Amino acid sequence: MCVPVSTCCFCLSVELGVRLIAGLLIVVEVALCTHNAILISQSHEALMEVLDEIGVHDFDVNFAARISAVVAGYAILVLCDILLLVATFNRARCLMLPWLVVYMGMIICSLLAVPLVAVWFLFVEPTPVFALLCIVPLVLALALIYMWVVVNGFFVTIATTNGANQAQPMNNPDTNNNENVTVSV
Repeated sequence: MCVPVSTCCFCLSVELGVRLIAGLLIVVEVALCTHNAILISQSHEALMEVLDEIGVHDFDVNFAARISAVVAGYAILVLCDILLLVATFNRARCLMLPWLVVYMGMIICSLLAVPLVAVWFLFVEPTPVFALLCIVPLVLALALIYMWVVVNGFFVTIATTNGANQAQPMNNPDTNNNENVTVSV
């Protein structure tokens, strides 16, 4: 759906709505990065205690690689959000493309996670109550789809307003617009 959008998010202007989306995502992603880093650190310490108790000392868990992967993933998301925020101020479409591409990937992964979680908790580890956890990636995917449609609408709105501005002739006092100009090569 590639149509210009004028309002979003409780009748706010689409530009302000996209800024709010970018700001909200930055805060959420920084908080989740911190939370996941703490969880990985605690699980690493607990695993090392268990391994020491059973006498395994040469087992390499590679804590640094796990933390690096989490921080790198969230850094990419935050960088895309910052580019989106800058794009709303500059009205630069090229800065919005990384956000649109990365978040489309997140939408696809979230939608693929729904049946994966359901199958896991219904057939592999039969705990039907936990199968309701498939609602979490579904809600995440729906929220991301809404955000993606708003940002894409702003992306198209910028294109149509920039295209309308570029289509109008320039009024230059040094040239006469009534003269025909021919260029020969």
